[in-house]
Amino acid sequence: MSSSAPKPKPKSKPVPKPKPVKGPTDDRGVPFPTKSGYLKGYPALAVGGYSSVTVDNSQNSSDVFVKLFTLDTTPPKAASVFFIRAHDKFTVTDIQPGNYDIRYRDLTSGGLSRTEQFNLKEVKTARGVEFSRLRLTLYKVLDGNMQIQPISENEF
Repeated sequence: MSSSAPKPKPKSKPVPKPKPVKGPTDDRGVPFPTKSGYLKGYPALAVGGYSSVTVDNSQNSSDVFVKLFTLDTTPPKAASVFFIRAHDKFTVTDIQPGNYDIRYRDLTSGGLSRTEQFNLKEVKTARGVEFSRLRLTLYKVLDGNMQIQPISENEF
């Protein structure tokens, strides 16, 4: 009769710790912040006005890298650069009157999009200054509150 003794268990190797994954970065290679807001180090153009633009990303599960472009320069330039977390919104303030659009990168898909052009107005009246307060909602579904067009990398 043969007896079968249990085989000794092989010594387990230590499980390597996962290396942190570098998150997405902006145009300069700087990682995005943990909160929605302006991105440091980018020029702030068209400031000193009264108008504001709120970009609402609360319906999306993706973070977005956003640029408010002034269309009153040739070529158009990024007037304000900011980051919005998924399910959040951000308001750009103190914008001068003029023609603008919003361009953004979906940080999950990498897709680039642009809104239609919009105009921010500022009118001095006897009672003060009337100005624009625009709210744009970014939707991943068709028929949002603005027409969105795909754009190329060089337009961003």
